[in-house]
Amino acid sequence: MKTKFLALTVLPESFKNNLIYFEKISIEALSSIAELVIKEQRAKGAFPVEPDILKLSRETNLSAEKLGSVMGIMRFTAHRLFRSGDKSDDLVDDFLEEGLISQEAAKNFREILNKLMQEESIWAPHAYLEYEAVLPVYQNVTTRCMLMPKFDKEFKYFDDPQKYNPKVETLLPSVLLNILSDGPEGERSFGVILTEEDLEELQNILDLARKQLSSMKSKIKI
Repeated sequence: MKTKFLALTVLPESFKNNLIYFEKISIEALSSIAELVIKEQRAKGAFPVEPDILKLSRETNLSAEKLGSVMGIMRFTAHRLFRSGDKSDDLVDDFLEEGLISQEAAKNFREILNKLMQEESIWAPHAYLEYEAVLPVYQNVTTRCMLMPKFDKEFKYFDDPQKYNPKVETLLPSVLLNILSDGPEGERSFGVILTEEDLEELQNILDLARKQLSSMKSKIKI
């Protein structure tokens, strides 16, 4: 083994599973994703990347969730490469030796890592990353509108299916909100169903939080 990376890093299962994307996604699309990750990193998380993700999603025909997973792999690897002091080429060789990646994926992964590490200084730890060490960090969010049915009667576990004839009384418009995060234990996805009233309440809370953030930034002159 050429690097300290694998000896010092416990790879989340989601990381290992998602390496297949470097074989299934074109190198052109991967390069565009890497450019967005670099842009985000230079800004130290100071600007919203959601519009960029949606734009890139349309251009590459990849879902926002899949883009978030690939971006998570790129961030995770680049941060830890900087900390370990290893070379990206050596790391890819170790991944191949350990059977973590296919030859085709390794070719693309090598090119992307070299691109990410051209400007090594941007991967130095900063305050935003220190939180990442102990808390999950937001990656992206996806939404889907849906109709939730309300039945005239609900079944009990041991009811006879032949005698159960439910009728739909009403359909409740709702939003399925799914948040993808990344942290010490890898990527996590959390979903919640919101009614229109819930959505308005959440939006109001976020607006209030934004006001607090603006007040804090003006105080410290960011």
